Amino acid sequence: MIVGLALSHDASAALTDSSGRVIAAIGEERLSRRKNHRGIPTQSLAALLELVPPELEVTRLVIGSHESLPSEDARRFLADLDDQASNPRGTARQARPGWRMPSAATPMVAVEDAIRGIMSTTLANASSLPIVWQNHHLSHLGTALGVNSSAPTLLISLDGEGDGESGAVAVSDGNLMRVVGRIPAADSLGLLYSAITARYNFTPTRHEGKITGLAAYGASSAAVDILRQHVEVRAGIPFIRYPKSFKARLLPLALRRLKPSRGVILTMDDIADLAADGTANYADLAFAIQQVLEESVCEMVDYWITRTGLRDIALAGGVFSNVKLNQRLAELPATRSVTVFPNMGDGGLALGGIWSVLKSEGGLDAGPLYSDMFLAPETDQFDDLTMRAAAAQFGLDFEAVAADAIAGRIAQIIVSGGIVGWHEGAMEFGPRALGHRSILLDPRHRESVDSLNARLHRTEFMPFAPVVLRERFNDYFETGNASMQPFEYMTMTCTVRPEFHSVLQGVTHVDGTARPQIIDADVTPNYYNIVAEFGRATGIYVLVNTSFNTHEEPINGRLEDSISALMADAVDVLATPAGFLRVKAAQ
Repeated sequence: MIVGLALSHDASAALTDSSGRVIAAIGEERLSRRKNHRGIPTQSLAALLELVPPELEVTRLVIGSHESLPSEDARRFLADLDDQASNPRGTARQARPGWRMPSAATPMVAVEDAIRGIMSTTLANASSLPIVWQNHHLSHLGTALGVNSSAPTLLISLDGEGDGESGAVAVSDGNLMRVVGRIPAADSLGLLYSAITARYNFTPTRHEGKITGLAAYGASSAAVDILRQHVEVRAGIPFIRYPKSFKARLLPLALRRLKPSRGVILTMDDIADLAADGTANYADLAFAIQQVLEESVCEMVDYWITRTGLRDIALAGGVFSNVKLNQRLAELPATRSVTVFPNMGDGGLALGGIWSVLKSEGGLDAGPLYSDMFLAPETDQFDDLTMRAAAAQFGLDFEAVAADAIAGRIAQIIVSGGIVGWHEGAMEFGPRALGHRSILLDPRHRESVDSLNARLHRTEFMPFAPVVLRERFNDYFETGNASMQPFEYMTMTCTVRPEFHSVLQGVTHVDGTARPQIIDADVTPNYYNIVAEFGRATGIYVLVNTSFNTHEEPINGRLEDSISALMADAVDVLATPAGFLRVKAAQ
């Protein structure tokens, strides 16, 4: 068995067999309740090690987020473990004054020692366990292999920055993964997008999706031309042309100090400032960065398709959380199919590191490496006794509902205008709620969506996503993508058929697109039946699905997280396979 870790933002842990097939994987934020948890994923690691049976052993650990680790990052990760108020776990803040890193030959060895110490309570061989540090973008490319590890595929990774790079391009064929292009951090399309995100006082690496949603409200302006003057693609590789005075003064200085991200971000901000001067309309600035991102990446993909002859594209890295970009790539005449690893950001690196190492050794399984993204060990119980105990503990009302009636009852609540939080089974691994931790509501009425936006303190221009039965997808949506894989995991937008724009007004964005999730009865039977029952009642086999959490919180992990969201008025009803929890009516 192999353990994988990601230590960067959205830290995670994963467990696979010796050929890379997934046993379990957990995002640390779901357990720590700290959004974009950064550092050693101690709780996730401990939970996964409990799954290792006595007759088997962990043979190695792969850290997929780093090939090298700056001393400053090591200090922050290790200081987190001390549980000091000045640097709470998961924030990766600067170590408190007077804090000293444990004696070790290098920062990486100090972190290895800390990880081995965490594992030693469970694993007898922790002290001698081999640890592999895998390159950040090789790990992203590794996650792209997860969809189909053996088919000839063009793999593309793009994000903000990792190990001094912002992306890589590779060819996968058989047991080989051959890198054909690398993109320096100084030419990061991801960091440029983040610089525009910061212009709106949104949080970079967290709120880029808001810019994608806002872009549909904008129009072309001088900001587009300004960004085009600073972004080009040379032989399939993005190139950022910085304002000369800033580049000459800041970037070399930053590189000399071995802190490239700081210098790059400064100069990216300067380009963002220039673009902002080209329009007084924030929506137009969002339009500009989205337009230039799409143009640049489409040009990249066209180049590499021509160069390699491969028309099936697999994407990974945080830039490809941009669902509109992914749609544009799928619509290119040169592409045949586009797939996106469901946990495309740094959270996926715990698996990607393992897969890329195994691929390089010729030991990666040729079959499916995962069957779904419900990869966390199941911890919640939904029997009548447990649910009544939870209701008593939190002062809630519990209504038991028979298993064969739960879907119909939930559909009735939604038809009558209610907002339901659905909680069942194992947590999803990745940034999307896929039906185990979802808020469900009627897609036909804009006022329902507006009400939920207000309750969740959610940005009003962000569209909600629909969930639809697989066999009904073509009734409501259109796509030119040969693969339906992105729509299983909500990683791509597509066109809503014009006749349903007004019918599905709760999920149709202003540009006529939506980000649907298709579901199957054999993967999520309860979830499937809820949508089917709503369809039988209304003739519309679609619901709104959005993540079940309160504002700026990670998606709910344990049942008590969903109970907290219920008590915070995020939903009207918390539904589980055993029945309903509700806040008690005022006496």
